Amino acid sequence: SRLAGETATFDVGVHSSPPLTYQWQRDGVDLAGATDRVLSLPGVQAGDGGMYRAKVGNSFGFSFSAEAELEVCTGTCALPVMNAGFDDASGVLADFWNDNGGSIRGGLEGGFGWTAGYSTGGFPTDDTFATTVSPGPVRQDLAGRTFVAGATYTLMVDLFSSDTYAASYNDAINWRIALTADGETVAEDVWYSDEFQDAGEAVPPGRLVTIIQDGGPGLTTATLVYTATEDDSGKTIGVELGGDVTLGATAGDDYSGHLDSVQLTAEAPAATAIVRIEWVGGNMVVSWDEDGVLQEAEDVQGTWSDVPGATSPVLVIPVYPQSYFRLRECSWR
Repeated sequence: SRLAGETATFDVGVHSSPPLTYQWQRDGVDLAGATDRVLSLPGVQAGDGGMYRAKVGNSFGFSFSAEAELEVCTGTCALPVMNAGFDDASGVLADFWNDNGGSIRGGLEGGFGWTAGYSTGGFPTDDTFATTVSPGPVRQDLAGRTFVAGATYTLMVDLFSSDTYAASYNDAINWRIALTADGETVAEDVWYSDEFQDAGEAVPPGRLVTIIQDGGPGLTTATLVYTATEDDSGKTIGVELGGDVTLGATAGDDYSGHLDSVQLTAEAPAATAIVRIEWVGGNMVVSWDEDGVLQEAEDVQGTWSDVPGATSPVLVIPVYPQSYFRLRECSWR
């Protein structure tokens, strides 16, 4: 599955006698120019969805690869964050989360998880949550997933603070969540335990997490919303937790409070109609992704005329020596 605007890549592995030829197909139809071992589809749109396979041949004949389905999300979809509930851990690192100067203790493996007995004031989640530890953050890069300019990304993380943990470190606790592009922070926000407020620090509105024993709800869902820029486009999406935080004199060792249930969603940017022109068997075939009427003109500033009876895909015989095509009256998704 890919968000509209992302790049989809297919690869086929072959063990046979060279030289080899390749022809990629979508829904059983040859794709023009798709004759390499790797098929890359930049900026996929709804019309690119379907079943893909490769026809691989040599002097002995040919065979087809297994089919792989491409689903293109044109609305809001979930992005895969692995071990998002910190259910598993190997040593001091929860699985799939990478050390960037800190650690994240999750799960029950090796005794690095947390249990309900760690908080005398109740327990708002299961016993496989996590805590990040200074001096640096931890990060998970989403394999094969890249930012799309204009898409909106929403990161949500459940936060809570236990009285036993706070007493153990005798210090203010904070929670930092962030999104990164190729490892560089592009958006971040911070939440604070009530020790900051008790010390007279000016905690930003809506960023206070009350310790369970102090009568707070115990569970706060932190939300970070970010719209990707052109500069982010094509860069790997990363989720970062913990890291250095400063708020007045109270900030200490940057120990983070407990975290659970990381979720990341992406909302595709407004649809853009794409008109494709391909040569198939010596004929010109025009196809498009959105509803609308195909029009033709001699130049982009000229008079546009409807192509009679055209539905995508359509075999077109150009009216002019050089023709331009566009869609009129599109009904956007």
